[in-house]
Amino acid sequence: MRNLIIGDVHGCFDELEVLLNRVIFNQEKDRLIFIGDLMDRGPKSYEVLFLVKSLMEKMGERCILIRGNHEEMCLDHVRSSGDKIQWEHNGSRETMDSFHAHGDDIRKYLDWIADNTVYYYQDENFQCVHAGLFRENPEDNDIDTLIWDRLPVRTNCYSGKLTIVGHTPFDVPVYLDGSGERMVRVLETGHHYKLPDNGLLCIDTGCVYGGALSALVIENVGCRVYSVKAGGKTRKTG
Repeated sequence: MRNLIIGDVHGCFDELEVLLNRVIFNQEKDRLIFIGDLMDRGPKSYEVLFLVKSLMEKMGERCILIRGNHEEMCLDHVRSSGDKIQWEHNGSRETMDSFHAHGDDIRKYLDWIADNTVYYYQDENFQCVHAGLFRENPEDNDIDTLIWDRLPVRTNCYSGKLTIVGHTPFDVPVYLDGSGERMVRVLETGHHYKLPDNGLLCIDTGCVYGGALSALVIENVGCRVYSVKAGGKTRKTG
């Protein structure tokens, strides 16, 4: 089974559609993992949410949605359990406008978001969290680390089981080996790589900021990266 892991979408629905076509996504056979932050900042959070919702209904356990800090902020804001100002300063207006344009309200889907997002996913050869971790077992890290903390990426300090993350945008997907010496390997689009055993692999390439939307395709012990530039064009090189 192929594992398709999608970076931070942030309402970039058009690029997501192009990317799924680019990797020849097969909803009958593939496992599809979203690394979190489906919503906010971009123009089409409504379309993104309903596409993912439809895919989860069709694919069942083969479609996994990691909870990102933006899903968490949305839930906290509306349920008044967190900082109500925080979400307003991080792209909530674009999300609300996207839903209102369709005569809908994201508040109707809070239970669905809460019930269908997870803080981590673990596979035999890799695991996924939104932001980062310090300890190999995701359960041994607090939630703020899993969805907010950029330090593991910025300091290249994690050397446990290979973990796929988003949250911290780079120009291209990068691999961090955990050496602490800022050794970064750029993963070029379309090239085949042996899947690393350890460290962090970051696939947020800042589509909503004019960069690209990226997917990591894992099959057996190999992987490839595919990226679509903001605006919907396939990125030809890293």
